[in-house]
Amino acid sequence: MSTNNGNNAATKMSLNKSVYHRVFLLYNFCFASAKYY
Repeated sequence: MSTNNGNNAATKMSLNKSVYHRVFLLYNFCFASAKYY
């Protein structure tokens, strides 16, 4: 049970990181586009 919980936490963290990274890239892209216009 402890191992399962740890795995779950790790997966959640990884997923969260992925989502944050995507938002960060999208924000950078929008910011760069706004800068050029």
